Amino acid sequence: MKRTVFTSAIALIATATIAGANSVYSEINETELQRYIPGLEVEILDETTVLSAMNIATGGETFSQKEGKLKALLMDANVMVMGTDNQPVMIIDAPDHEAAADVYKSAIERFIPEADFAALTDEEIASMANVVFSGGTFSQKKGKLDGLYMDYTS
Repeated sequence: MKRTVFTSAIALIATATIAGANSVYSEINETELQRYIPGLEVEILDETTVLSAMNIATGGETFSQKEGKLKALLMDANVMVMGTDNQPVMIIDAPDHEAAADVYKSAIERFIPEADFAALTDEEIASMANVVFSGGTFSQKKGKLDGLYMDYTS
């Protein structure tokens, strides 16, 4: 009986320790990743994306290189990172193509309110979204987007 109670207690302590370690690991990941993507909630990411993101964040590149790679990784995971230099970043989980396209259009409209998306292909919209989600100031992005929009619609 004593052996059974002792074994059960050890198993319970081990389970609690593992659960606590995973919780701390998640908090450490979130804190590290939020240096590059403020507002990111690690819970919305799958384990593979978190591990890839941590590899980028702890790599030997510059801050802006890491930030760009992390944004690209999140876009590949259908998590859209939106915001401008002096505004908070908003994370949107877009699980399907249509939802992602809506997010892209909404982001582009911040720069080109009169955009006629019916005149653009999916590839052109994605290309413009890449500019929105890349580094640079609002003015730099607006200039690039205006040029692309004129090229695509003329």
